[in-house]
Amino acid sequence: MKNYKSFFKITFSLLAAIIFVACEGEEESISLTPGSGLMISGPDDILTYSSNRYFVRGHDINEEYTWSISGDGVATVTEEEGRSGEYVRVFVEDEGSYTLTVENNEGLVGSYEINVRDVDEFIGVGQDTLYISEEEYQAGSDTLLVPVTISERNIDSTAIEFEIIDGTAVQGIDYEVLNTDNVLRFSPGQTEAYVRILTNDNMTIDGVRDFRIVLGEILTTGEKSSAVEHAPDSLEIGQSVIYIQDDTKTVNLSVEFEEVEVNEAGNYFIEVALNRAVSEDVTIEYTIDGLPLLSDADKTDGSVTIYAGNTSEEIVLDIDPDWLEEGEEPTVLEIQLEEVISNDEEVTLGSVTEFTIVAGPAE
Repeated sequence: MKNYKSFFKITFSLLAAIIFVACEGEEESISLTPGSGLMISGPDDILTYSSNRYFVRGHDINEEYTWSISGDGVATVTEEEGRSGEYVRVFVEDEGSYTLTVENNEGLVGSYEINVRDVDEFIGVGQDTLYISEEEYQAGSDTLLVPVTISERNIDSTAIEFEIIDGTAVQGIDYEVLNTDNVLRFSPGQTEAYVRILTNDNMTIDGVRDFRIVLGEILTTGEKSSAVEHAPDSLEIGQSVIYIQDDTKTVNLSVEFEEVEVNEAGNYFIEVALNRAVSEDVTIEYTIDGLPLLSDADKTDGSVTIYAGNTSEEIVLDIDPDWLEEGEEPTVLEIQLEEVISNDEEVTLGSVTEFTIVAGPAE
């Protein structure tokens, strides 16, 4: 009689599983595993301070289930409401080995071994060296965001101090820090925050200047293995060195070739171009070798001025019809940019400063 009852119970459970599988939904499908113990499903390798789901296979709503967990540290197991002990959440604070156990009121027991790992929650600067230019990060246009990052994860709120240390660059003269205080705050789950910098663009040649952002004390963080820590010194990510370079602007002749042949009389224009508009007038002096004695062909008389806000001006040459008479030897004019005159010292001559015009009769 006892065997008959056991067989009836198993057969009834299997039929119930088939009938109710569509009603329960994919996640609630009943999978009966007859035997002397219960089986648990879920991840066997998890992280500290993360919530992980487990369930008992062959769950029977007519039975009661009791869960527990033991191991190398603090761990909790919580039943999901309304699931009659089928699903639980496991939360572990310490790394190590743990055993998750479930027992029903029929005396069946099941256990599951879980390995719990910790991850590095190191904090450091996102870039240890950075080269920028004076004009790159200006108020109203763009801001330099220097990232400070937490590796892997950030379980709880974190706050860390940072310090700005002047080198050859000086705060208030060469750059400004926009953070309201010297503390970076991370919300739970947030792994990146920024030191916000503006650069000051001047008109003097100062050379490369530097300053440092150095991470300081971690003011708030999580407990035990959820705590954010400074990275080991060997990683060298506790500070960022920022180099500020001069805002150099260049003046060049805007020509396609180094030499051109001209066989028509009249005005000939050669563009002198500044690569970016500036707030000061820029005068460029030039010379022309090869002009015939007493010639007044140079209509701009050895200099042109690019006015504030503009980016170009033209050298004007008057090609003399006499140079083009049949039988005349070509007149070779060699133009050379010589000097930049401006209150903005950062405007300099570029790489294209020479141009040759060969004026003569058409062949």
